[in-house]
Amino acid sequence: MQRISLACLAVLVLLFMFPCAAGAALDVKVGLVWQLKGEALLGFEVEQGTYRLSIDDKRNTTVSTGVMYKAGSDAWGMVVFAQGQPIGFCRSIKFEPVQGKLPLFKIYSSQGTKVYRGSLELTRQVDGSLLAVNTLGEQEYLFGVVPMEMSNAWASKGMEALKAQAIAARTYLYTHYDAQQTKGYNISDSPNIDQAYAGYEVEGVAGKAVEATAGEVLVDKSTHKPINASYSSHSGGHTEDSENVWGGVDSHLRGVPDPYSLGVGSMADNWSYTASAIALGKPLGLGPIVDIKLQKFPSGRVRTVWLKDVTGKTVTTSGRRFVALYYPQGRNITTRDFLGSLFSVRRLAEGSNILQNPQPLDIFRQRQVKARGPQLNRIDTSVSPPLAVPSPYSVYVFSGSGWGHGVGMSQWGAYGMAQQGFNYRAILAHYYADIQVLNYHLQQ
Repeated sequence: MQRISLACLAVLVLLFMFPCAAGAALDVKVGLVWQLKGEALLGFEVEQGTYRLSIDDKRNTTVSTGVMYKAGSDAWGMVVFAQGQPIGFCRSIKFEPVQGKLPLFKIYSSQGTKVYRGSLELTRQVDGSLLAVNTLGEQEYLFGVVPMEMSNAWASKGMEALKAQAIAARTYLYTHYDAQQTKGYNISDSPNIDQAYAGYEVEGVAGKAVEATAGEVLVDKSTHKPINASYSSHSGGHTEDSENVWGGVDSHLRGVPDPYSLGVGSMADNWSYTASAIALGKPLGLGPIVDIKLQKFPSGRVRTVWLKDVTGKTVTTSGRRFVALYYPQGRNITTRDFLGSLFSVRRLAEGSNILQNPQPLDIFRQRQVKARGPQLNRIDTSVSPPLAVPSPYSVYVFSGSGWGHGVGMSQWGAYGMAQQGFNYRAILAHYYADIQVLNYHLQQ
């Protein structure tokens, strides 16, 4: 009896220490606030399978392919259209699958067409726009995250990196589940808020990494609770301590040298941004800049930037805020953009010919102006046309590496490690401190 009791006790202890892998699949409500933000008119229809349409939880209509519905918002509320004909105002619309091996629905918006798994719910927000929430299983959600955060193209040489990403994304979901609950969903689809999710159309071979790591989560070594598994695109050669970015110390998010990120990452690996003294001072309320000083963290990232203009006025700002002033918004990045806070700066003399300084300003060789050739004194920024009138002030070149906040896993670094033969557990151990990879299921 004593042996049996001790054995039972041991089992109970293990159950508490290592959460059971069994249990109901986690449902995830994803707020589609990235590409559908601010939309006042959305169309939707069945792409595959059979769905049930419910309006204010009262009307129930079985719908198959070929029937287009629309939801529009006006001053009176939300109105539903079927095949172009209005069928009444309502508070909510639910579009839920009832059968089909892989039920899919399609959403039409001003941004184009997207296909999703699972169900759709539409409600009208206070500002008059429509909120679309996609509910689906945890595994299916990750199928639409991992290819966006990394790439299906990485599977042939970087499957271990994709596995590391799948675990980091699953862990992020668990630690941020319900953070957006007051807004009507568990997590958003936006990489600017949570992590990127783009539905069924991006699914591909990266899904194998999700399946291969099913249930695996990053947990603290002592408590066996999921950690805050932050990650970013490219570390620039050194990851960052959490407190240097967000102000709070996290024992799992310690900056480490990251040689695996160097030499990979295309534009993120080596970029430079050029700005005239005038363009540099304008966002900060300064005149033409005559002096810049950088204070850095041990990682090499810029902690503060001190600037002085021609009148003697000075401004000190954080490195992250400084980058945000010149960061490319709403367009694809290039090697001539300001992408991160790991950078150095140099001042180029007034009036120097561009041909004497071919790097990193060679883009201007192809830009013709009314002078004998492109000149530094005609540069506003590296991503804008030459100035019509030469400037009497200097030009500054910011050269850097990395893209993103740099805390936790570097996605390009993980890819570099995978190419060098590291497995996903070694990758995660490099980027996160005091962790274990365990099977863990979040309870709803």
